[in-house]
Amino acid sequence: PTDRLPLLPAVFLYSLLGYASLIGISVAVLFLPLNKWAASQFTSTQDRLMGARDRRVSLMNEVLGSIRFIKFMAFERPFEDRILKARADEIRELRWSLILEVAFQGIYSISPILVRSRFLSLRLWHTWGALLTELDDVPSPGSASL
Repeated sequence: PTDRLPLLPAVFLYSLLGYASLIGISVAVLFLPLNKWAASQFTSTQDRLMGARDRRVSLMNEVLGSIRFIKFMAFERPFEDRILKARADEIRELRWSLILEVAFQGIYSISPILVRSRFLSLRLWHTWGALLTELDDVPSPGSASL
């Protein structure tokens, strides 16, 4: 059954690293809702960006199709204002899209580092903690009683 397939790496990690693997896996699982939120935000922002881009392009087609009429009637300024507003809307959506893309890449870049650091820190704590406990049991040279 393929539904149990994701458990196999977790079992191997647990056999190799002990309970440190559970902490690392939990960090990875905690990033799943954040990834889902970022992906949904990115999708909706791309939809808004495409809508703003379509509005600007259709406005430009309208202007180019009737340029003689616009010049003849001296409608340059109203059309220029409409074009600039459409372009400002597109730039605003593009900026937000790029910010989300950077955040999305940051999440993908930082999550493996956090998982590895949790594995490493807990493994070192476990290893060094046992070593330091053994060292506490060894009497120091100055504390030997006569």
